[in-house]
Amino acid sequence: MIRLTDVGVKYSFNKKRIEFRTAIDNLVLGRNNKKAAKGEFWALKGIGFEGAKGDIIGIIGSNGAGKSTLCKVLSKLLRPDSGEIQVGGEISALLSLGTGFNKGLSGKENIYLNGMMLGFSRRDIDKLYHEIVEFSGLDNSFIEQPIKYYSSGMKARLGFSIARCWPLKY
Repeated sequence: MIRLTDVGVKYSFNKKRIEFRTAIDNLVLGRNNKKAAKGEFWALKGIGFEGAKGDIIGIIGSNGAGKSTLCKVLSKLLRPDSGEIQVGGEISALLSLGTGFNKGLSGKENIYLNGMMLGFSRRDIDKLYHEIVEFSGLDNSFIEQPIKYYSSGMKARLGFSIARCWPLKY
């Protein structure tokens, strides 16, 4: 059983929201990540739904809609700023795809870097590049931007697209 009631997660433009485990590490190690907030936005606001035992719940939406944030809240990686969550049982979310990306490189450069790390030639990657980008749903304006500007969902989709293409072709 899962029930969300009026759940909200707020982010500050000048302060990185940290996950629960990182906050504990910072507390133990004496690190202070507090900065003055100059602007904020709600990644999630007023979210509510219920699921019964045996239900499979998929979360869909456009880039930046809050899908990954919701998965992190459901998986107890982030605490919501408002609302209530009740979970009976365990929840898992596929969130770690793309964690090996170089944040300073563009999506395109990371596709080539990941492919080469997997042992593929530039020509092999050239053959798969458009299929990877198309499957990821990232348009040319995003694929040319550094990964550090991607939402976690965008990184995960690109990572999944890369992982999916290699075994299909070779």
